Amino acid sequence: MHKDELVATAHVVVSGTVEIIHPEGTYTVGPGAVIGLSEGLLGIQASCAVKAQTAVNTRMIPIDAAVRGVSKANSGLKGICRSTIARILHIREFPAALK
Repeated sequence: MHKDELVATAHVVVSGTVEIIHPEGTYTVGPGAVIGLSEGLLGIQASCAVKAQTAVNTRMIPIDAAVRGVSKANSGLKGICRSTIARILHIREFPAALK
């Protein structure tokens, strides 16, 4: 994922380590990290760049499938998604799929 590109596919790190280069700092993440899902669900550009530090395996999440899944979710799950995205990206406005 490159900074300022639209996210079409999010990734869950299965193995390996990834460096996330963000304006607020650089972070190293590993298995379990979810990359690009918040930006993808909002349809906004990536706020960071990602670089593999070791060999990395990920599970891909197509954003269009994620949006369909979230739009069908119950209000409690949508609320969890909204609060998580708000915390990560510091936003308060959400698309219809998350309302």
